[in-house]
Amino acid sequence: MFDDAKRIQIALIPQQNPLLFSRRTRHFKLVVEESDEDNWLDESNPDEVRRVLDAIINQGARFGAVRLVVINDTLELITGYSVMTDVLRLPGDPPRRWFDRDVLRDVCYAARQEVLSVMNTYSAFTKKS
Repeated sequence: MFDDAKRIQIALIPQQNPLLFSRRTRHFKLVVEESDEDNWLDESNPDEVRRVLDAIINQGARFGAVRLVVINDTLELITGYSVMTDVLRLPGDPPRRWFDRDVLRDVCYAARQEVLSVMNTYSAFTKKS
């Protein structure tokens, strides 16, 4: 029982090196890492709680929030940010199994909007009179 409680505690706390993966283009980087944001495992759904606890105890899964950050490498500026909560990650599973592409679309959209905002801010300097 104590070992199970310890496994659950370890599975819920972000690791020392929280980086899960990153992807890079010429000017931007997407960083995906574990986060200590709040999770909302719903107690009113006992089947889901049972499934998560079973995966943690018997399969060594991790459960928690995952942070997505889009960084402009040129300016070292965060241009997009989002968090996926209640992510159950089994050992050895590729990101496509647990990664929510809708959240990726949202964070990329936010990054594009931020880039457009910065471009509009500096457009006054580039306009010729």
